[in-house]
Amino acid sequence: METTQKITDKVSISLSLQCAVHYSMLLAVIPTSIYALTMGCKRHKNFRLLIMGSTGLALLVLTVMLGGEITGKFGEKILTVIGSSLVAAGYFWNFRLYRHLDCACPDHH
Repeated sequence: METTQKITDKVSISLSLQCAVHYSMLLAVIPTSIYALTMGCKRHKNFRLLIMGSTGLALLVLTVMLGGEITGKFGEKILTVIGSSLVAAGYFWNFRLYRHLDCACPDHH
C-alpha cells in the first residue's frame, strides 16, 4: 500500500511539473513571438504573416486555458500541434521574406 502511495505521489509531482513547464514555455513563446512577428511585419509589410502567427499563439493560449478536461487529451494535442505549426510557419515565412529583402536579386525593389 505504501509503495502505491509513493508511486502515485511521484506521478502527480511529475505531471504537475509538466504543466508548469507547459505554462512557462508559453510565457516565453508569447512575447518573443509577438516581437519577432511584429518586427518582421514592420520590415516587409506582410500582415498575413502576423495574422498567421497571432492565430497560432491564440490557439496555444486557448489550449492552455481550456485544458485537457474540456478538449480531451487528443483535442489538446491537436490544438497544440496546429497552434505551434502556425507559429513555426510564420517564423519560416518571416525568415524567407527577410532573406528575399537582403538578396541582390534583379527583380528586388
